[in-house]
Amino acid sequence: MDEKDKRLVMLAAIFIPIILLIFLEQYSYISFIALIMIIAILYTTKNINKRETFVIFLPYLIFFIAWFGFLLPSIDIAKGQGTVLDDAWFEGLTWIRNNTEECSIIATYWDPGHLITGVARRAVIFDGASQSTLRTYIVPGNLSEDEIKDIAATDLYVAKTKFNTTLNEVVTEITTARIKDISTTLFTDNETQAIKILKRYRNNCTMYYLVSGLTSVSDLIRISGWWSYFSTFDPVNKGTHYNYLVLTLSQMKPIVSENIVSYEYAISASQKFVLYEQNNTLRPYFQAQNQFQPVEKVFFFDNTGTPHLITQNEAEVKGMLWVFPGKSALIYIPPQLENSLFTKLFLFNGMNLDGTPVKGFEYVNGWPSNSWFKEVRLYKVNFSNLTS
Repeated sequence: MDEKDKRLVMLAAIFIPIILLIFLEQYSYISFIALIMIIAILYTTKNINKRETFVIFLPYLIFFIAWFGFLLPSIDIAKGQGTVLDDAWFEGLTWIRNNTEECSIIATYWDPGHLITGVARRAVIFDGASQSTLRTYIVPGNLSEDEIKDIAATDLYVAKTKFNTTLNEVVTEITTARIKDISTTLFTDNETQAIKILKRYRNNCTMYYLVSGLTSVSDLIRISGWWSYFSTFDPVNKGTHYNYLVLTLSQMKPIVSENIVSYEYAISASQKFVLYEQNNTLRPYFQAQNQFQPVEKVFFFDNTGTPHLITQNEAEVKGMLWVFPGKSALIYIPPQLENSLFTKLFLFNGMNLDGTPVKGFEYVNGWPSNSWFKEVRLYKVNFSNLTS
């Protein structure tokens, strides 16, 4: 065997076991057996010497260690992560990219910020890299304290008056924290306050407000404890966490003697919410051990898909149960979040609990488009009701 043929044989002897190692994950020992057999055959037929045997074996050994020590675990982790974007977000961001002006700005919590700029190619108020940053809004003139408070629209701000050499006039600079601003727009029950905050971030183009929940990308229901905390934060008392509680149906049973169907949603081994269905209506209770307490409000859809809100003002347990159609799950909404802008926009499609529309937020679209429940919802912000 001449030198050229020997080099080809040695390369084949190196790469054939490595290829077998990659494609036979569960039977990796076969690649090792193949390597030993190839080396044995070449050595016994005197086509390679001891040094060349080592040259063939060493690359396999290095790749074997790298494959099982680093590459294969990384592949397994990647396989278990799933896609970065679920269908609702991919569809929504694609729609935003194709159907909104390039200069538009999307207002939402920081979680999906990079995805909005990367996939939808639209500007955001903040993202993971800028969630701790401040926003300074410059207003011409020496403003009074009341004027500053009206513009800031939050209780935590810093204002100072100075001469602006660029504008060649006295201005007032109002500085706030981005995370408190956007958290306040989610938590407030006053849409005018939310619009005043958003006005400080608008450009000369359209602003949209995006809310989402129960998705893998940005679930503002499950992280409500954080945006309510930042909204209520002050340096002395800190903030307060208020949380929605999402529960799935744990048991359904008929009470034949009373023509009632009972639906149970377990919180723990000793606590649960119970819905009693009779004559196409629901009665909500909180059960702790064997004690039953009425819940103040329940929102549900009847068998025809018509929504209903039932209120028991004297109920011991305050808050609301928002029941999914089919009663497969429910969301407990604490009283502090009942009238939040997020609740109105996400769970009530831009409506107040009294049935009137939320002012200043015009529903545009929601995703996934093939489902009645929109995990991602987009609203257009209307600033026309505010004075300039």
